[in-house]
Amino acid sequence: MKCHFIGIAGTGMGNAAGLMKEKGWMVTGSDEAVYPPMSEVLDKMEVEVKTPFSGDNINSDSGLLVVGNICRYNHVEVLKGTNCNLKLTSFPALIGNTILNSRKTVVVAGTHGKTTTSSMVAHILNFAGRDPGYLIGGVPHDLPGSYHLGEGKEFVIEGDEYDTAFFDKNPKFIHYRPKCVILTGIEFDHADIYRDFKHVNDQFRRLRAITPPNGDFLVSADNRAAMKLIEDEGGNSYGLKGEESDFYSEVFSEGTFRKCNFYSGMKKLGEYQLKLSGEHNLRNATGAVAMALCLGVNPEVALEAISEFNGVRRRQEVLGNPGNVTVVDDFGHHPTAVRLTLEGLKKNISGRIASVFEPRSATSRRSVFQKDYADSLKVSDAVFLSSPYDQSRIDEKERFSSELLTSDLKNSGVTTFYSSDPEELKKAIANWAEPGDWIIFFSSGSFGGLREGVLASLERKFK
Repeated sequence: MKCHFIGIAGTGMGNAAGLMKEKGWMVTGSDEAVYPPMSEVLDKMEVEVKTPFSGDNINSDSGLLVVGNICRYNHVEVLKGTNCNLKLTSFPALIGNTILNSRKTVVVAGTHGKTTTSSMVAHILNFAGRDPGYLIGGVPHDLPGSYHLGEGKEFVIEGDEYDTAFFDKNPKFIHYRPKCVILTGIEFDHADIYRDFKHVNDQFRRLRAITPPNGDFLVSADNRAAMKLIEDEGGNSYGLKGEESDFYSEVFSEGTFRKCNFYSGMKKLGEYQLKLSGEHNLRNATGAVAMALCLGVNPEVALEAISEFNGVRRRQEVLGNPGNVTVVDDFGHHPTAVRLTLEGLKKNISGRIASVFEPRSATSRRSVFQKDYADSLKVSDAVFLSSPYDQSRIDEKERFSSELLTSDLKNSGVTTFYSSDPEELKKAIANWAEPGDWIIFFSSGSFGGLREGVLASLERKFK
């Protein structure tokens, strides 16, 4: 079988392409541009990638066209494929029909924490010798890669609530045939496709409806909407000590790594340590261990595995420490994720924190969370802002404003610098930084090479 991925540089699309190649398919792909970490992943899997998008990339021998949700009906390669009478599909439908139909699928869904939590579950199962399959929307440090067919019965997959393709407006997770689910929480997001919170919440209720009654459905106890879902439809919860949950963690020592007890009901099952900061990651770890236990992993093995978990690239990933200035990369773009990351970091370090924020996701480029970003970013000692990524398709009245955010942050007493010029941002950040400071980048894209430019500038400054 042969297939061509249109938009292969997306993390989901690229990793799905790797799975299909591992399954024995002939795979090619195309995108407008390719950058790390997916460029490295695609190079390693030796998939031919054509750039930029062009009708010349498609011919009658291209096979099945796997269309990314960046594509519209009039995309140049979609039109060429249609003219060649090629069949269109999406990567969720392809994976669901060719791989997940024979596996015990563990879907990790929710507004935040999907990549980290799915990586944790896959790592625990791998550590336990279960050889799980997995498809993760990031690059985990503790697994050989972001995807793996595996020979075990379980398959762990990140269940995105975003729509599937221009011809399929169902959430991606509808295609994943869930047998077990971790739901990290439900908040309003994806303002480009969902009208309001109820519209989003309805999609997760659909996920519960297609999960078998005998399948484990675990939700985070701190999220009211998720808890209401299992109150209505059944399931179990995980959380922290003091919350009414079926599985919970109790921190008994704060240090370089937090040390925790893990409980199932009133029974202590053992201890573990967590290398990642932030309460949100403590919850992620609790949910991952709880799911592993539901899947039959020995508690001692599961707790040992989570103690060795080192995280995921672009999730609080330390890029360097020039002149004792720690530069961190984080994918966070929803205001809640930004706030939780900053609060977690603030508890664990003594230096100043600068946030560098690029409004790039479909929601962050809209004004729906304008005030929320101000509330989240003011946890920082300084904030450096870029202009939003392309807003040409967004009504002017609905556009996010970096200028307004700058004003709001300054009124809150936060040192703030805004520029649409990456070179000016780089100079401002390098001039601000002193030994002991932390600089954390929030962007779901390449940020125009700003991370690399700041690292190089700091190397020169403190040489």
